[in-house]
Amino acid sequence: MMIKEIADSQVFLLTLTVGVYIGAMWLRRKVNWALLHPIFVSIVVLIAFLRLSGIEYEHYMRQTQVIDFLLGLSVVALGYILHDQIYNIRGNVISIVVAILVGSAVGIVSVALIARWMGAEPAVVASLEPKSVTTAIALSVSANSGGIPALTSVAVIVVGVF
Repeated sequence: MMIKEIADSQVFLLTLTVGVYIGAMWLRRKVNWALLHPIFVSIVVLIAFLRLSGIEYEHYMRQTQVIDFLLGLSVVALGYILHDQIYNIRGNVISIVVAILVGSAVGIVSVALIARWMGAEPAVVASLEPKSVTTAIALSVSANSGGIPALTSVAVIVVGVF
């Protein structure tokens, strides 16, 4: 019984998650194979652990929600880095805005059309549409538009990696 309590604890699950990711980064550097991306390896290992240990995904998410919170803060960090580039941005505002608007529209419309053409259900389409933004933003957009957040996470990660 004590081992189950330890495995269910927040400290253990956070340590496991970070440890698996660090191990996956080490493996990637050692082998240098594109399919061993640390995020993919971490996902596979953590899913295997949860299934073998019988820990529910919802429990895991509650115990590791601090990682989700920190993911949201990373968006703020990106804004700070952008602020450092303000002089480069100022001279190219129109080009940047047009590129963002056209790129976003093409990305959203193309994935929606392709998914619908392939017979995807509306929830799947809504899950794939926000694929090219940060995970935190994509999950919020997906949840608010009737999407499946887990599918959105996978789409964002795959797009981000490749």
